[in-house]
Amino acid sequence: MKTNSFSGVSLFLFSCFFTATLFATLGESENSIEKERLSLSEPTVQRETYDTYTVHQLKGKDLTIREYSIPEGKIFAISWFGGVANLKTLLVGYFDEYEEARNRAPKLKGSRRLLVRSKSLIVEHAGSIRNLRGRAYLPELLPKGFHESIIR
Repeated sequence: MKTNSFSGVSLFLFSCFFTATLFATLGESENSIEKERLSLSEPTVQRETYDTYTVHQLKGKDLTIREYSIPEGKIFAISWFGGVANLKTLLVGYFDEYEEARNRAPKLKGSRRLLVRSKSLIVEHAGSIRNLRGRAYLPELLPKGFHESIIR
């Protein structure tokens, strides 16, 4: 039986790179939040502040993005769910590092989950076209006592 080599993961990755919507910028200032808010259709913004970090949730019609920032205002993690997130825009200065690590990552045949680790970045994403989710974070910037499982 002939199999289709264009898997769900391939379709997901293709759509991630060619989506034009602008999102948060990992490793940069939380001042970009207004720019992301304007890029989402019918956006709502919520903010929750904790002792060592703040979560800004930007919710559009098809996509929700959470930005996690330290008190100094630098974004150390981003998560998304719902629609397609543009990883090239989301990772900006870390995108080339992500691409290199992704190309070295083992291919999990039949899996819709991808885990990419590089020297300064961890990116995970999974799901199907209408139910995509993922997260990207910089382990060195995680606040003291912050566990990566909080990024959801």
